Amino acid sequence: MIASKDKLIQKINKGYDFPVFFKPWFLDFAYDSNWNIIFVEHKNGSFAFLPYQKQIIHDNSCIAMAKMTQYAGPCIVLCPNLSQRKVYSTEDYLISEILNDISKLNINYYTQRWYLEYENIIPLCYENFDIAIRNTYVLQLRGSTYENVYSKYSTQVRNKIKNKKISIKINDENHLDFYKLFEQSLKKYQKKPKYTFDDYKNFIQKSKENKGCITFSAYFESEIIAAAVCIYDSNYMYYYLAGEDEKNKSLNAPTIILDEIVKFAINNDLNLDYCGTMIKSLSSFYESFSAQRKHVLICSKSFEDSLNDEDKRKALFSF
Repeated sequence: MIASKDKLIQKINKGYDFPVFFKPWFLDFAYDSNWNIIFVEHKNGSFAFLPYQKQIIHDNSCIAMAKMTQYAGPCIVLCPNLSQRKVYSTEDYLISEILNDISKLNINYYTQRWYLEYENIIPLCYENFDIAIRNTYVLQLRGSTYENVYSKYSTQVRNKIKNKKISIKINDENHLDFYKLFEQSLKKYQKKPKYTFDDYKNFIQKSKENKGCITFSAYFESEIIAAAVCIYDSNYMYYYLAGEDEKNKSLNAPTIILDEIVKFAINNDLNLDYCGTMIKSLSSFYESFSAQRKHVLICSKSFEDSLNDEDKRKALFSF
């Protein structure tokens, strides 16, 4: 059924916790406070919801990725102590009902990158949704010690950390410098940020107000040379935005920053998600920290749309 955001707030007030991308404050930022949810509940008490906002792309009504959002799709909350068979059947029911409700929204096209923990493709196949796969990289850090994690870094990473010549600041407020570094790093891949500077500032402000964000910046001789923004919830830390000054590449600032991020995640009992890439050099960089590859589902369906392939790609990649 279609429900207002109040339904989600009621669940939170009852003690339920969700990944950061499904929290009302994040959704208010991403959708400019204009969103609803599809809500489905199973008779055993499990439930799922999918936040959405209809967008118009070239006269087509679409549900797509919101600005500065890494993961979307449904959030599933299973009741405890289900057998594996019951987990499968409950998940199948919840997702099938959500997909059926999407089909009733009178839209032309649906596409979203689903949350990294979701793996069950069966209901998507039943409902004739298209599935594609992208990679993210995850470090399972909960319950680990830094010494154990550090020992699994590549030799090259460990040597860079031992020979560091830079200092790291946490929760720096140099918003414009950060944004310029992000621009510079994207430029080498012939890309630009899909968010404005004002979007970025607002994102940081809202995230910090809700205790869901931390920033890291690297300095060499009082000059900022690299930066990273991470958001987090009760299970994961997400390596969200990162940038580096190319002329100081030899100082290995991204490696030093990521090591500090790993320490923060371990100290707060969080796993680390690198938020994906299909770029070979970045994949190798993440794997040098012993990160494991993990598939993320991209789910789409056309309902008589007239979008070309480029329009559909832009609808999926919001930043």
